[in-house]
Amino acid sequence: MKTTLKLLLYATLGFIAAYLVMNHDVLFMGNYEWVPKVLLVLAILSTIIAIYKFFHLRNRAAVEGVDEDAMEQYKYRKFVDLTLITQISTVLGVLALGMGAVIEMPVWFLLAAMATFIASFIVQLLTPSITKLMYPERNLPDVSDKHYADKLLALSDEGERHVMLNGLYKAYVSTSSLLFISLVILAVYSVFTGNAQILGMFLVAAILLISIAQYGLSIRNK
Repeated sequence: MKTTLKLLLYATLGFIAAYLVMNHDVLFMGNYEWVPKVLLVLAILSTIIAIYKFFHLRNRAAVEGVDEDAMEQYKYRKFVDLTLITQISTVLGVLALGMGAVIEMPVWFLLAAMATFIASFIVQLLTPSITKLMYPERNLPDVSDKHYADKLLALSDEGERHVMLNGLYKAYVSTSSLLFISLVILAVYSVFTGNAQILGMFLVAAILLISIAQYGLSIRNK
């Protein structure tokens, strides 16, 4: 019953979002150029913050305080903050670049968006390497290792596993819900505008089905 109600709620939210998308001319007043500009500004600011946080944490990664537990908690939270801001800046950079290319923004804008994306992506790639400086006593795997996630989980204690698995489960639930809403939006938009989003619908549906199947088979075989 709860699952049915959730699906109805997601479908309703998807329909409302699709209606707003179909009336995009009113929402954006016929002028889209300010959207990628705002995205680029946000991407640049978040990238600058990410770079600052990266070097700040790297310089303090090996520092030990009087209260060891408090210092460990401080470094852990700073690392999580860095991970979040790098991912946000990368997504904003891609979005600004993509929208800028679609609506044919000037070349300088596209170059700035591309440079921002590259910078944020490099920081995102380098961020996991800080963990070896934070925990030199632990034999952490290299980020380039294809079994990095499995090895990292194996090296974690019960408390760390609980935190990671709890976060992953919440991410799975929210991602599945948002993908379903996106599928409804694309379907409603296609029907009412005549602009078929077949490729987008197939991609969203494929990602949703793979995610559900992977999670279901993982817990079923335990």
